[in-house]
Amino acid sequence: MLFLTGPTQSGKTTLSQRIAKEAKMRVFGTGQFFRSLTDSKMSERDRESIASTDRSEDFEQAIRSKIRALSFERERCVVEGFPRGVDQIQFLSSLTQELRFFQPTVVFLHLSWEECLRRWEGRKRNESREFAKNRFDSFNARMQEMENECKNLKIPYSVVFVDEIGPLENFSIDSLLK
Repeated sequence: MLFLTGPTQSGKTTLSQRIAKEAKMRVFGTGQFFRSLTDSKMSERDRESIASTDRSEDFEQAIRSKIRALSFERERCVVEGFPRGVDQIQFLSSLTQELRFFQPTVVFLHLSWEECLRRWEGRKRNESREFAKNRFDSFNARMQEMENECKNLKIPYSVVFVDEIGPLENFSIDSLLK
C-alpha cells in the first residue's frame, strides 16, 4: 500500500491518480472519504468500514478503519492524504506488526511556498493567503517529524521535491512502486 502525503497544492491527487492508473491500483482519497461521511450517497463498502465508529471521532477512526479493511483485503491501493501526523505513522507501524503481510510505503511530497502559492492562485479558494501560508508551514513542520518517525520505525518512505521535477505528468513513478 502506498501512502501519499504533502501540503496543500503539492499534487497528491494528480500523482495518486496517475500511479493508480499506471500500476492498476485503487485510489483511496482521505479528503473525498471525509466529505462522504456526511453524504447519503456513500458507497456500501465505505459505510461498512465506519459502521461501528463513534461519530465524535469520525474522521480519524473512519480513516483507520478503512485502511485496516483495505489491508485485510490485501488491496493494491494508493492512499492520498495520509498520514498527516506522527500518530498516523505510528498507526501504520502498529498495523505492520499486527498484519505481517501489510507493507506500507510513505511518499512525502515537498514543494516551496512559491510553487504552492502559484498553484493556489490558479484555483478559486475560499481561504486567505495568510491562512494558506500558516497551514502550509504547519504541515511542513509535521512532515519533517513524520519523516523522522518513519526512519525510527523502519517504515519505507520516499521524498519527492515537486519543484525540482516539473509537471507531475512527466515524473517517473517506477521508484515509488519498488
